[in-house]
Amino acid sequence: MAAVDEFSRKRIASPWTPWSAAAWLCLVVSRLLQRRARRRLIQRKAIDGCEAEQKILYLIAAIVARKMDLQPAEVAEVEASVREFKPDIAGFLRRQGT
Repeated sequence: MAAVDEFSRKRIASPWTPWSAAAWLCLVVSRLLQRRARRRLIQRKAIDGCEAEQKILYLIAAIVARKMDLQPAEVAEVEASVREFKPDIAGFLRRQGT
């Protein structure tokens, strides 16, 4: 993400070239794919405790690293998708904090 931000700043400061137009298109496609992947992750129901833990850990890391926000409806959707593994997740998060 830092590289994308740096490129975006440089692109704004420089004139359009065929290369910068192609790179801009790649950035647009990349952002669309990231949004789609994020949406699919939020919607996907965990099939076991390990997957639920990984899902929660990934979302926490993404929120911290990219300052990604989850809307209240998305939080509810994530909670519903891992509800049956809640005790496993609580134990996992306690172990990570020690």
